[in-house]
Amino acid sequence: MPNRHWFAHHRQGDSDRPATATSRPSSHARPDPDTAGAPEPRQEPAAATRAGGVWAAMVAVVLLAVVLIVFLLSNTAQVEVSFLGLRGELPLAIALLIAMVAGIVITLILAATHLTRLRHRVRRRQ
Repeated sequence: MPNRHWFAHHRQGDSDRPATATSRPSSHARPDPDTAGAPEPRQEPAAATRAGGVWAAMVAVVLLAVVLIVFLLSNTAQVEVSFLGLRGELPLAIALLIAMVAGIVITLILAATHLTRLRHRVRRRQ
């Protein structure tokens, strides 16, 4: 039966006797208590606060607004748009903005429907 102690590390070619402190690899050597320094104090990560999250969200919204304004100012060319038999001309940026908002609204409706179904399933199981 093999010896499963930490000091029983065998290398290929070693005899069947357990490794001793002198034959043990240096990676397995225990530190000398007299020379070992005091353990370094462990720094705890800064706890995330709700205020920090709000500030991060505000910065993200401001950056997104700046990008959106630059996009709108860069795409002012008039384009003709037709939808469900309606025709009209409007700036390209506004047409793309309307399409984006419509996509977001459709996605939110589908997500809300899916979450409502999941909540009903959970309530039934309880």
